[in-house]
Amino acid sequence: MYRTLPLILWTFLLFFVSAAESVSSVHSSSLAMLRQRAAQMQLWQSPAWLRLLHYEHDSQFGKAESRIDSGSFFLSPAGQYDPIAEGEATLVELFGGNAINGGVDKRCQYPARYHFLKTKLAVDLSVFPRPDPKCEQLNLWLAGIKPAGVTLVFPVSYLNNPASMFGHTLLRIDSSEFSPAHPLLTASVGFAAVTEQEHGLGYAIKGIFGGYTGAFTAEPYYIQANRYGQIESRDIWEYPLNLSVQETQFLLLHVWELRNAGFSYYFFDENCSFQLLALMEAVRPSLDLADSSYRFWNVPVDTVRDIVQSVGMLGKATYRPSLKTRLESRASAMGPSLVALAKEVAFGRVAVADLSVYGLSPVDTAQLLEFAHLYYQYAVAVGVMEEEKTDDGRLHLIGTMRSSNTVPVPSSIIEVPGIRPDQGHAVSRFNVDIGSYGQQPYLQMGIRPVFHDVFDPQGGFEKGVQIEALYPQFRYYPELERVQLESFDVLDILSVTPATAVAAPLAWKTRLGLQRLEEADSRRKLTGNVEVGFGFSRELGKETLLYGLAGGRVLVADRFDHFLDAGPAIFAGIVTNVDENQTVGLTGQVSYMVMDRQMTLYDFSAVQSFYWSNNVGLQVRAGIKNEGSQPEFYASLSWHKFFRF
Repeated sequence: MYRTLPLILWTFLLFFVSAAESVSSVHSSSLAMLRQRAAQMQLWQSPAWLRLLHYEHDSQFGKAESRIDSGSFFLSPAGQYDPIAEGEATLVELFGGNAINGGVDKRCQYPARYHFLKTKLAVDLSVFPRPDPKCEQLNLWLAGIKPAGVTLVFPVSYLNNPASMFGHTLLRIDSSEFSPAHPLLTASVGFAAVTEQEHGLGYAIKGIFGGYTGAFTAEPYYIQANRYGQIESRDIWEYPLNLSVQETQFLLLHVWELRNAGFSYYFFDENCSFQLLALMEAVRPSLDLADSSYRFWNVPVDTVRDIVQSVGMLGKATYRPSLKTRLESRASAMGPSLVALAKEVAFGRVAVADLSVYGLSPVDTAQLLEFAHLYYQYAVAVGVMEEEKTDDGRLHLIGTMRSSNTVPVPSSIIEVPGIRPDQGHAVSRFNVDIGSYGQQPYLQMGIRPVFHDVFDPQGGFEKGVQIEALYPQFRYYPELERVQLESFDVLDILSVTPATAVAAPLAWKTRLGLQRLEEADSRRKLTGNVEVGFGFSRELGKETLLYGLAGGRVLVADRFDHFLDAGPAIFAGIVTNVDENQTVGLTGQVSYMVMDRQMTLYDFSAVQSFYWSNNVGLQVRAGIKNEGSQPEFYASLSWHKFFRF
């Protein structure tokens, strides 16, 4: 009996080895079958696969290259440049024997790829040795979100941050539990540069030339709403998108695997909005957004237009006013003296207990307390008040006093803008002018790539905001039979958002570029031009804006001693939006150059613009200017056409 025992053990051993080899053989043949099926379908060249891995469709020299250029996203060493190699490696890693590596299941790291391949290749999981993974962390994340839909979110422009001066975009993941009653409790997905809180010139240079890495992030939506709506005082528009629950789920699976992906970040093209376009393409490969529309730059409002038009909306867009907008609405119903007293209470300069000496009515007292409670939060959010230095229980006391006052406050009606940002004019503009300068008639043509000036149609844009960049103007004088560059604005920003009872932001402007100026011999030469000013802006009625700025001007040319001339300057204007189609105004600037020629330069003009559609119109301008030798009258009639560059 004991002699037969080794024989039995050897028999069982040979049986298990044979069975293992049989399973391995079946497994290998199944993997080979998937490879063959993918090759027959040309799956690795399909738009769905290319967009899932963010390959550019029309790469330079005809070679594929993914926009993901850092991190550990790819499974093949050549994956960034070779979608076929990445596809083959993905099959091996997700369906081969290496899916579990170091205790981490690759199928849980790359759930979107796994779902995509399992569906496209009709994978029979019974022939593979492992069941579907549990993916506890992923499932816990999804269970907390309870995805039911997607809303595109657009906080309007914010000039204090170069990366957001044209606006910003992100996605809100609507929840079957919290939406629509409590949207702030849902999740959000966005793309941003990892800047390590860097600011100044280095921040701008790195942002323009791709010096930062960008990444997708997910966080509670109330954090985003607080950041944009309270801290930065930006109104927010929300567009519910026509994405199914299954598409929403796949979007989150893709965002999960993008945790290990890094992208080069560029302010003007491959920015937050561009990457949302690529994300939409990955979810719905039939869309053609990222490569077809954005060759040179990407303005967030264009992204909103494209996504809304291509994906569609479920219902209407929602306007979420900022805390500042809500306060301004309340202030308009209270009166200046009551608002001023409420602000004194918020700052602690008037004690809540002393309000009785002011003889306020119960309604006024209730309005004051509600305004003071909100204004305290606003002042802390924007940095006017430091909470840690004022933590005396004042906010709690104001809230307690308001709760004890049972008098209802008349509801303040916040007017929703009649034109949404995506319904405003296109951001690029082409102009053809007929005019005269002095005694010489001319024809002029210009192309402004971005964005808006104060005489453009106002609908959909922030009042008092002007941003123009990379704007050349070419002029032809028939008498001289000569075409010349008249001006080139590298950047022209005017921020004259009007002061209100809630806030009085500093008005400012900056302009950098080339401008043709007249010399003493009447010849006009290109001159470097830099203008900076700071001052005030006020509303004179609901549709009229007045501003005045003081600053300086610098001219750069080889005809000056030390190659430059400089001096103080003032800038002023009054602009009235007659209606949605007409704007009139007066503008002027005076500069006294002291370093070289010691002379006064000025330019005063009257402007009227009329637009018979959102993207086509005329502008009339007439004025007088002195460029250095003598005053000259000028006038022009301009035809404007807004378009998508």
